[in-house]
Amino acid sequence: MNPATRCGSFLATRPARAILLLFVIGVLLRSLFLATTTTTTAPNSIRLSNSNNNAAAAAAIPPSHHGPGVVSEKTVSHGTLVVPPSSAGAGSADPFPSKLTNDRPVILKAWYRDGEAKLDVTRAVKKLHIGRRLRISTQVNLYEHFGDAKALALDVTYSYRGIDTTQSVDVVTKAEGLVFLKTDLIIPPNLVDDDMPEKNVGLHTVLNTLRGKNGLEIGGSSDPFRNVLPIYSVISSLDNSNFAATTLWENELKDGQKTFQWHPNKEMGVQHVVDVTDMSKLRAIGKPYDFVAACHMLEHIANPLRAVTQMVSVLKPGGHLFLVLPYKKLCFDQYRDYTPMSDLLSHYERGTQEHEPSEHFDEIMMLHDLSMDAPAGTLAHFRSRSLRNEDVRGIHQHVFSYELLEQVCKWAGLNLVVVDRIHLHMFVLCQKPAA
Repeated sequence: MNPATRCGSFLATRPARAILLLFVIGVLLRSLFLATTTTTTAPNSIRLSNSNNNAAAAAAIPPSHHGPGVVSEKTVSHGTLVVPPSSAGAGSADPFPSKLTNDRPVILKAWYRDGEAKLDVTRAVKKLHIGRRLRISTQVNLYEHFGDAKALALDVTYSYRGIDTTQSVDVVTKAEGLVFLKTDLIIPPNLVDDDMPEKNVGLHTVLNTLRGKNGLEIGGSSDPFRNVLPIYSVISSLDNSNFAATTLWENELKDGQKTFQWHPNKEMGVQHVVDVTDMSKLRAIGKPYDFVAACHMLEHIANPLRAVTQMVSVLKPGGHLFLVLPYKKLCFDQYRDYTPMSDLLSHYERGTQEHEPSEHFDEIMMLHDLSMDAPAGTLAHFRSRSLRNEDVRGIHQHVFSYELLEQVCKWAGLNLVVVDRIHLHMFVLCQKPAA
């Protein structure tokens, strides 16, 4: 009998099968025991150790509000960092290279300091720093990022425009789990140039172009159209469209009724309740306009390029699109990056919807300057309101520059007439080609 035959005969016996069964059970129990005794790194956390006193501190990086998603693991010098997926749009290479994107600080080193003891928190601070200008606000609870580590100050060394600078800010502990900076950690304003100068040529062009015309305003009515950019005084008629009957600014709008009051001495316009990202209802009416205007509206839209295409679709051939947007350095967006065209293209190509959670939520919460936005209230109130943005649309999804406005016009096939700024109000006037 060959060996294989003898082995098969042995396994066919009852004692042999019992021995084999016991062996398999033993292997399974050993695997279960090892699994329950193995220490694992908690997800969404970076574990740091103090190189001076060997005291460990956990700097918890909160998960994205979009959900846990898929995580990728990277090795760092002090342990394991589990990084949530990026919330930035994938997008393709920017076909409109920006001259603004390189003007941002680079974090070189960050220390959480208590006397002589230092805890290297460079990785966590780099995650905190999102915008074009370095800013860690007094509104940011450091406990959520540095955990139980105790410190009297935060030291950050960064490089900005070829100059290395170290800034130190005292740390204030208010209660267990509440740790804040005493003052904002910020690049001094005198180092940041005015990059959107007032040209003082646009207003005359806008008023002369729109004089006597019939138009549609998205959102509004708008005070800047009464005083700073007084188009109400020169146009002939104006209808209105708002995304909902009740918004942060309006109450109980009546769809399809002539109730839009925009000038005390001119006839009221028709009020439409139509989302700017889908104006098929207005196209079906068959009443194209000489111009479409929107004042401080486009920055609230998650998919601005879709909104622009919809606004252009209700223009007559040769009609004009007039957009007014906030200049970030004079409003609560001052610490945020300008949005690149590639980001807008990514939203358009993916068909981003307005009801979806904002991909820029964490950036907005981190860098929104509440000291310049009294109606937003506290950070907790602002966060709560922003999570309801589908209904409220109060957050600025994007930050526009002259450059981006020109790129949007070019992308939409419009001819640029003028781009300028009067104090807070940047504006662009562009024209739809004639048929």
